[in-house]
Amino acid sequence: MILGLCYRLRESLPPENRSDTGIAGTFRLFGPILRNRRFMLYVCLLSFSMAIMFAFIASSPFIFQGYYRLSTLGYSVYFAVNALAVTLGAILSSRFPSPDRAMRTGAALVFPLGVVTAVLLGTGLPFWAVCVPLFLTLFAAGLTFPSTATIAIESEKKNAGTASAVLGAMNFIFGGIVTPLVGLGNGLHSTAMAIGACSAMTFLLMLAAGKRTA
Repeated sequence: MILGLCYRLRESLPPENRSDTGIAGTFRLFGPILRNRRFMLYVCLLSFSMAIMFAFIASSPFIFQGYYRLSTLGYSVYFAVNALAVTLGAILSSRFPSPDRAMRTGAALVFPLGVVTAVLLGTGLPFWAVCVPLFLTLFAAGLTFPSTATIAIESEKKNAGTASAVLGAMNFIFGGIVTPLVGLGNGLHSTAMAIGACSAMTFLLMLAAGKRTA
């Protein structure tokens, strides 16, 4: 399938805008990009925000089927509803006057909602007490996904392709780190700590971004 797509799809970038630096030159671009503090700040902000989603994905079957005893069908519906929360947040972010406003709103909401979710989850309260704040936390995180990515790439317009690669790689590195962490010890407690910490870091990085642009 990939080979077929490579054969059928044509490069959309005009020839005059294409880079001819080769593979070695492409790798050399990573240095300046990684040293761009503004870009990396937004990359880290997005990565922590996405780590909230990864924490939910990794731990949800053990928590909601193992601890809360949801049936297979019930868990599937619940997972889909939370996926819808992320999707709605991402869609609604385009309704804001600017990506910066959407990012700041999402980060400002994800912090208190994430902390509330962490406390309720960590104390083992009933399912209905946890599901609503978790839904809202994922919605708030969804607000930050496209908006923060847009701001990050805007700060590296000249190297947008390489910057996009760094952005995607960092997101999945954070996801790869948080995934095993939520399985340590008591799953409720480790997931609660992961969501609370990532929510707090998302908010703090948003504040730091505001200071850099002030």
